Amino acid sequence: MNKTVFAFAAAVGAFALSCRAANLTEIANADFESGDEAAVLAAGIAPSPNVKIVGGSDAIDGKYSVMVSAPEKSHHLAIKFPVKNGAVYLYELRYKVRKTGKYSPFSVRLCNPNGTSVKYSGEARGVKIKNVKLTAKEGFKVPSDGKSYYFRLNVPCGSEVVFDNIKIYEIIPDETNSYLFVENHDKYDIFFDKTFPGMYYSPTAFSFLDPHSPILDMPKEKFFPFIDKWGQYKYADWPNKIKSDEDLAKAHVEEVARYKKFGKIPNRDKYGALENSCGDFKPTGRFCIDKVGGKWILRAPNGNLFWAFGLNSVGNFASTVVDGREHFFEDIDPNNCPAKDIKLIRKTTRPILHYPPEERPNVFIHSIRTYAWKYGLKSRNEILAKIKEISDWRMKNWGVSTYGCWAFPTILDNPTHPYILNTDAPKLTCASQKICIQPDPEQRKLFRMVPDVCDPRFRKIVAGGVARLAKKLDNEFCVGIFIDNEITWETKEGYTTEAILTSPATQAAKISFREFLKKRYPEIAELNAAWNAKYADWDAFLAERKFIPATEKGKKDIDDFDAVFHEKYYKICREELKKVSPDTLYLGSRFAWRNKHALRAAEKYCDVVSFNLYRDTVENFDEIKDKPIIVGEFSFSRSDYGHFWKGPRQVANGKDQAAMFDHYMRGALKHPNFVGACWFTYGDQPTAARPDGENAAFGVVDICDTPHYDLVRAFRKISKKMFDIRFGDTANAGK
Repeated sequence: MNKTVFAFAAAVGAFALSCRAANLTEIANADFESGDEAAVLAAGIAPSPNVKIVGGSDAIDGKYSVMVSAPEKSHHLAIKFPVKNGAVYLYELRYKVRKTGKYSPFSVRLCNPNGTSVKYSGEARGVKIKNVKLTAKEGFKVPSDGKSYYFRLNVPCGSEVVFDNIKIYEIIPDETNSYLFVENHDKYDIFFDKTFPGMYYSPTAFSFLDPHSPILDMPKEKFFPFIDKWGQYKYADWPNKIKSDEDLAKAHVEEVARYKKFGKIPNRDKYGALENSCGDFKPTGRFCIDKVGGKWILRAPNGNLFWAFGLNSVGNFASTVVDGREHFFEDIDPNNCPAKDIKLIRKTTRPILHYPPEERPNVFIHSIRTYAWKYGLKSRNEILAKIKEISDWRMKNWGVSTYGCWAFPTILDNPTHPYILNTDAPKLTCASQKICIQPDPEQRKLFRMVPDVCDPRFRKIVAGGVARLAKKLDNEFCVGIFIDNEITWETKEGYTTEAILTSPATQAAKISFREFLKKRYPEIAELNAAWNAKYADWDAFLAERKFIPATEKGKKDIDDFDAVFHEKYYKICREELKKVSPDTLYLGSRFAWRNKHALRAAEKYCDVVSFNLYRDTVENFDEIKDKPIIVGEFSFSRSDYGHFWKGPRQVANGKDQAAMFDHYMRGALKHPNFVGACWFTYGDQPTAARPDGENAAFGVVDICDTPHYDLVRAFRKISKKMFDIRFGDTANAGK
């Protein structure tokens, strides 16, 4: 037994407590307030010159915390102890990063004896942001395979981290609660967990589960249903949780009172732009791009400075699958709703990610029923009118300047607030009509669908998608348009063209590649010589599906056409938009996956390049050098409000969520290229998950339409200081 393990074994013997449930053991619970070595041992941290108790401004909570400093050229293993096969371990700790090195400031994970992580186990990594107090909360289940495993908290080379309130629990699943726990698995397999199918994560998600939760002593027949009539998780509590229909009305009264107390965001014109900041700029009557003091910025139609702080999916209500899961829900009676003309149960109309392509399950919409109960709405028309009223009111009170993607349609009727339009027509239509690259999967397998932009139908699809939005595009409140969302471009340059080479002879992109090559190699013999190929003629080139050249000339031809292919996509999108609305800004395709050819093409043809950037910060983002950028999506999901999935970027609670939002937005506002950023999303996702399995709490309102006020206050704080952060002196910002 090494020194760390020995120290922790001693700590467990001295401090481990048997908790309420017979199968729950508290391994560590250390707040370091004694300020001595015993407190360090209680956390399982072995004494070391790299470990010391700190106080004063260095402490996180209370008088004392513990600081772990890793040497510049080696890691410091702060905690390591053996774990039991089949057991569940939950851990929570507060931390503050003092110094960062090359890696994440710390990691907590389940490891093999050699220190490698176990696949799909719950790993927590410290956020690489200095001097922000945050919480890490996660856990894992140890495989039941008879092998040895360890709990490890590691601080890597050059990092210095202050820790506090370290809690570690061990749960031994028993015959009462074993139905709740499955082995660690890939979150995207939403049918792995047979107890909770259709969900990324369940009530025993380790980032969510309270070790003292009553469900640990609850047999399966008592646990279900676990979703109440308002769509909330039954077996946890949180601030502003709805417990009666009367609570819904009270929540609205409280919200009105809060906003009266907050007051208006100062110095904003009717567009949410900075008042009196036009300076010498000549207004265009539409939103446009400008550069001020070396920083890109949007200009409102009146010429004032505008930064697109946006919010996605405002006013929308997400559904959850009920087929095969009826026992999840306390009340999914479609007739139990005051708005009798609303269809609460319906079949999905298009394929759902992770489901078989032909499957169309029934879904239920808790949130729209709760909305009707809350505001006393008796019809669909009343609901539509209330959605616009409440949404416009909240956007102004929250300081959000822009409706982002997927705003509820009626919100944009007779608009009084800036908005960004989007059309997913190219991506969705190409997928449904199979106007996409169709390679031989044994040769090249694409990540997901890539539209065949060389097919003449592609241009018509783009034109139709844009034309349907013509009236909204030409409105003064329209900031611009995203065409498509997260096109699944391959991340390796040339790979798409290699896939095209393995496609059928009728593939439009392959025919275009042939014409491209004919200009370089007028005779097929020349191509054969350059590629070391054996094509009999150009028709044979089209027919061949199993040959990809490995010569330098062949690789260059593939790379060059790959650039042409990606450029064609953005060129067509721009041309068709400008035919319909010449003055509307083309905001790109909201990159998630990209390669350099897609990036350079977007840079060339987009007025503003868009990225969905789920990361801790964008302050050093450098994929685009000197072009306006907008963040189409970002967020941090909290795990303390009855939602189980931690989302792309997770925080433990509302305080941490507000802190991470503030840091992210400051990074974007200070960056010379960013002209906007849109939070995803307006409302929390359904507790039992939307149809594709997502069930995270990254909304500004919960599933009962109550705002998360920690986040609202953070929104307002940033909104008030937005132009000061961007330009320093707003008095001279427009000059």
